Amino acid sequence: MEQLHNKFNDYQVKDLMTRYLKKNIERKDLQKVLGIKKTRFFALIKLFKDDPENFSVSYSTPFILL
Repeated sequence: MEQLHNKFNDYQVKDLMTRYLKKNIERKDLQKVLGIKKTRFFALIKLFKDDPENFSVSYSTPFILL
């Protein structure tokens, strides 16, 4: 399994997330494209919504530990 930052650059992920938030792409489809699961997807969406200008797939690795 390849890491997200090795498959896509920040611009590509930001563009895809923006499309998702504008309802131009469905969550399951975007997850499949990015190669991530639901928990990771929503963690990334939260980070993106909180600070879209400084969002980076290279640095956005906070996993939620339950």
